[in-house]
Amino acid sequence: MFLIIGVVYGAAILFAGLLVSFPPTEASEIRREPPVRRIVRQPLFWGLATGMFGGTFAGLMVIGNLKPYGLDEGVGISPRRLRSAPSRSATPRGV
Repeated sequence: MFLIIGVVYGAAILFAGLLVSFPPTEASEIRREPPVRRIVRQPLFWGLATGMFGGTFAGLMVIGNLKPYGLDEGVGISPRRLRSAPSRSATPRGV
């Protein structure tokens, strides 16, 4: 199941990468930065921010819901490997 999801995500990323192009030369020569207040007031900014939040939230929800499937398939960390993980040594003792 994870292989299928990985192949589908990989194909989607490759397809989306084909749609990306460089801007025209005239647009890349503009170096003036607009003021932040003007950017925040535009509906395009809020649409982009909302879309990024929604996409990130949905992605995290998918990852969270796929965890039980991975555990059912035997994908996981054994308690012995968990004790020796580097991130475990960074937490205070007793936690």
